Amino acid sequence: MIGVVALFEVRDALLDAIAAARAQQLTIVTAFSPAYDPRIEAAVGVPRSAVSAWTFAGGVAGAIGGMAFTIWTVRQWPILILGGKPLVALPSFLIVAFESTILIAVCAALAGFFAGGRAMRRVARAAYERTDDAQRSNGMARGSILSRLVAFAAVTVLAQTACDWPWQHDMADQPSRPAAAGPRSPAAGAVATGGSLPIRPEVAERQLRADIAARSAVEAGSKLYAAYCAPCHGPHGRGDGPVAREFAPPMGDLTGDLTAPDVQRHADGWFYAVITNGTEHMPRSAHELDPSERWQIVRFVRTLGAYRQ
Repeated sequence: MIGVVALFEVRDALLDAIAAARAQQLTIVTAFSPAYDPRIEAAVGVPRSAVSAWTFAGGVAGAIGGMAFTIWTVRQWPILILGGKPLVALPSFLIVAFESTILIAVCAALAGFFAGGRAMRRVARAAYERTDDAQRSNGMARGSILSRLVAFAAVTVLAQTACDWPWQHDMADQPSRPAAAGPRSPAAGAVATGGSLPIRPEVAERQLRADIAARSAVEAGSKLYAAYCAPCHGPHGRGDGPVAREFAPPMGDLTGDLTAPDVQRHADGWFYAVITNGTEHMPRSAHELDPSERWQIVRFVRTLGAYRQ
């Protein structure tokens, strides 16, 4: 096979030579220029790169696959959704679809790049006879690429191994409190800056006394009770409020009946402490109600014992 190498000082001379070679049905292997020139590329007949098509196809496949995988996951394991949102929530799923779009598009672009490179080498091989120097250069390039791939794989494996060391699990293995457990108890001797420290009901029963008149507090306490207490304890304090139906075991078994003798036997300070601190099944009201409002509820709760008689 005979090859011809030519050097041109101006672009027009190169384009004329390419046109003349085309007219003689000669194969143009390649042409070099100091800068990109679309006219030279069109004259040589360089095929358009398919990398953009590969990238677009990979992005579409990644978007569809990411969305489908997320929807399949929540339908396969619906218990993973702990909030009140629907199982298939497109706004949040778009994040996964976006990430998978980028990932698959990049992988497809790399695949298209390597596939296009092999196709171009096959075209060049049909019109160019390799010499020993060319084969030696090609072997050196392959060896360099292979060594870099091996180094990249080694670094990736080491990074993955490091990510699986004990400190990776610190966040998952920490002594976390359940979501509904409420705030942690203050440290021993701590002084509250915006409120009062919790007081134990048995201590409050002995030490706390109401400083408001009982008769004037009952009417105000009944309104506060209807807003904050009646949904669970019921309008007459028997533990039969609309929310109490959802309790298991029934609220009456959880001392939700405020008219029961075991509850009414406690002093006013005990009721005040329970309202302030809350219980395992009752939220604390230290922030929603000021001390005078809590005492007003205590005065009204005292009147509920008459419904038992």
